Amino acid sequence: MDPSEEIIDEYLKYLADRDVYRAPTVLSWFTDYIDTHNENAIYKLLQHSMASKAIAGLVDLLEFDDESLTESVVHILGTIVEHPRCRQYVLEVPRNTATVGQNNPTLFTALVNMLMSDDKNVVMNSAGTIANIAESPEGRLWILQQAAFDDALPILGVLTVDPHQWAASNAALVIARLTLSQEGIVKILSHERCSFVLTNLCVSLCGHNPGSSMNSAFAVGRLLEREDARSKLLAMKNFKNTMTALTKMLYNKESGPRKNACFAFSCLANSKEGHSRLLGNVNSELILDQLVRLITDPDDETAWFAAVTLRAVSSQKEGVFRLRDHKSVFSVLKKLCKETGGVKLKSDLLKEVKLTVEILGKLPKLAPPILTSIDEFSVSARWDGVIATPGSRTSYQLFQGCTCVYQGSKTSVKVSNLRPFTSYVFRIRATNSSDEGPYSGPALITTNEGVPGPPAEVSSDGKPIHNAVKIMWSRPPSPNGTLTGYNIYANGERVAVVGIDKFSYTIKDQPHSKSLVIQIAATTKAGEGEKSSPITCSTLNLSDYPPKKPILSTSGGSNEINVSWIDPPKQLGLIDHYELVMNGEVVYTGKDQGFRVSNLEPLKEYTFNIRVVTAEGYVVESEPAKKRAGSKDDELDAEREKLYRAKDEMEARLKAEMDRLRALEAQLRQEEMLRKKEMDHRLSLGSRGGPSYKLNDPNVAASLSGSLLAKLRAAGITDLSTLDEQSILALNLSEDELNELLGAVYLAKYLKASPELCAALKRLGQDPLTLWKLQYQDVQNMDLSEKLKKELFGHVLNQRNSFVANVEIPTSRKIILKGWKDENLAFLQRHEYDLVTQDFESKKKLTKYIDKLRAVVSSKEGMEDEDSDLTDAQEFRSLSPDIAKFKEEWLSIMRDLEVPAQEKLIDLLSSKL
Repeated sequence: MDPSEEIIDEYLKYLADRDVYRAPTVLSWFTDYIDTHNENAIYKLLQHSMASKAIAGLVDLLEFDDESLTESVVHILGTIVEHPRCRQYVLEVPRNTATVGQNNPTLFTALVNMLMSDDKNVVMNSAGTIANIAESPEGRLWILQQAAFDDALPILGVLTVDPHQWAASNAALVIARLTLSQEGIVKILSHERCSFVLTNLCVSLCGHNPGSSMNSAFAVGRLLEREDARSKLLAMKNFKNTMTALTKMLYNKESGPRKNACFAFSCLANSKEGHSRLLGNVNSELILDQLVRLITDPDDETAWFAAVTLRAVSSQKEGVFRLRDHKSVFSVLKKLCKETGGVKLKSDLLKEVKLTVEILGKLPKLAPPILTSIDEFSVSARWDGVIATPGSRTSYQLFQGCTCVYQGSKTSVKVSNLRPFTSYVFRIRATNSSDEGPYSGPALITTNEGVPGPPAEVSSDGKPIHNAVKIMWSRPPSPNGTLTGYNIYANGERVAVVGIDKFSYTIKDQPHSKSLVIQIAATTKAGEGEKSSPITCSTLNLSDYPPKKPILSTSGGSNEINVSWIDPPKQLGLIDHYELVMNGEVVYTGKDQGFRVSNLEPLKEYTFNIRVVTAEGYVVESEPAKKRAGSKDDELDAEREKLYRAKDEMEARLKAEMDRLRALEAQLRQEEMLRKKEMDHRLSLGSRGGPSYKLNDPNVAASLSGSLLAKLRAAGITDLSTLDEQSILALNLSEDELNELLGAVYLAKYLKASPELCAALKRLGQDPLTLWKLQYQDVQNMDLSEKLKKELFGHVLNQRNSFVANVEIPTSRKIILKGWKDENLAFLQRHEYDLVTQDFESKKKLTKYIDKLRAVVSSKEGMEDEDSDLTDAQEFRSLSPDIAKFKEEWLSIMRDLEVPAQEKLIDLLSSKL
């Protein structure tokens, strides 16, 4: 009989108020009520206005130390959450209904604390309540979000191997239900005690507690479906024992363990590594035997998981071969498909079994592929496909000989990279993920003809012919078809076409000493092939057969020379006659090998050549021989001739050098005068010290444009005289600004011009680097004070002394900046200006040297030409000690100067003087 509304109100109020004294009576009434009423009645009770506070009061009662009291509370809560609607209501009860000042733990925290109770009934009820909550997706998510979950997981892991049967079973059930969600698996795998929990799960699975083992088997199966969890489980040392325990569960009399064992094996077989572990296990035959029997198990889920496991085994080639070879699996599956023996499977189960049978059936042998030639390098192949097994993707392998040239699902393909005019054998076979069909019969095809490769061993005869070359070759290593002939090319032009039986050819009617680049190309019906590598051949070279120089002598007469000759060491052919040529004219023709030339001019030099004319008309000429008419035939003749030539050459070069030195002397004297004037000017300036060139000086500021002045001040520059190359380049100025700044720095840093003059030159637009061009009258005509005119002319003289008057200063001040030195010498030398050094002492030494050189040359002007003997010549070539000392002294001076004009003079003196 249902209690009255007054009793329900009173009892719920007691729970809401946490009335500990009336709690036993209330809890006893509440226990009887939920045990004797259905879900609807319980849910209706929970709709009472005091129900939420009463549930919160129940949770608070879990904190009391009275075990009988807490056991009743857990039983009530566990029974309530078994019903989905009531479960959701309990989970959504607000947590702020506790009386102020009292402890208000969450429901999950209280349940976790009770898992550690010494009373196993309390532990069992607490674990059962958590398992009931975890039955729904919302309950699992609620558990995973609790802060106490990290503490609860290892406790549950310990309880899975607890001796108390129901405590262990409920703990394993909690973990199994948590693995139903991916969030739960991730939470378990990421826990720091993950390995401990997984190990205890496997130990529980191997234990003698049927409830715990069954729940652990389901949890292990769920974990095996995920790759990262599977890797952890398969790496465990006791996983072999786990598989043994699963095998035993397959043979369990209860359907629950059998079903969960089938589920775990199906998850294991779906991965490659798990598939290998299953077939490699010592109990694999027992497993396969029982799986095929369980397909007819009364429990539909058990039969389904058994069929799924067998199909997973057949998904790999090793599994297909294993199931085909098994004593009963394949035959039993085929009988089940035919529904013989009174066994009739449900439609979905029958479909799964038929799929496995189709996979285990061998793939058919295909007909040979049909081949068609496309060109000389490729063929097309096509074949008839097979009907694909549902759930299995059929592909094909095309073999060219023993090489697989295609693998895929298409039934036609183009095979490329073949050789022309070559026979090939092709075969085809069907494959899928679990099987390989037999090879088809062979199909033969020959590719089309192509152009041939280049001929081999192309060479020349090696022996030059007068007007022809002979070449030889051999067949191309890659004919690529039936050869039809050879084309012969000389210097890029085809000169002949020969048949396939010819392997040599002579190219005729070529001029002597002609070089030919030869190439040969073979031909087929497809056309001309690649040309051979070029070789170079030559016709006969007449310069290879020169006669020796004629032999010249005198017999004492001053107007005669005797000429004789011998046959060439290497003869071109039969000699018809000789020709003697003197100074370009033929003076003798005949077969004799000697001739005397008369009526010559005494002491004049003559040149003779010998021409050899062969019977075939070829003419070969010797190198010339020279002789002076009337000269003695002694061993000093050649030496005397060299001395005569050296004397003539020396006289000409000394004369030219004297002219240049005279001009240089005049220039030096003029510059010395200008330098003296500049020194006087500098002395007139006195010892006033260097002027200041600071930018705050009005005159300095007036000498610069406004934009340049602003950039200098922005860069922190206060004095122009402190600027150097690096600091100027760092300013990143334009070309015009750079020119302006370099001129100002030149005036300030090198000429030491006054700021007033700098400002005046800026006003007049005068380029500071071209002051040397100004004449005295130009300065007088400028709008300047007499003081500034005097200072300016001094700077003009100073700059003239630094540069030769005909030198134009470059317009690019960047060049000037890069090479600028204090004296300007290094810069001008680097750019090869004809500059005379500023060194005053060097000028004095140069002037002294010119005088000495003039004396040396004058002393040699009286040398005899014709009557000088060898002693005189040797004396001329040997310098006196004084001259040698003078020469070394001059060379030392000139090396220090390093200007182009002086280097030329050093070369002349070093080689001739």
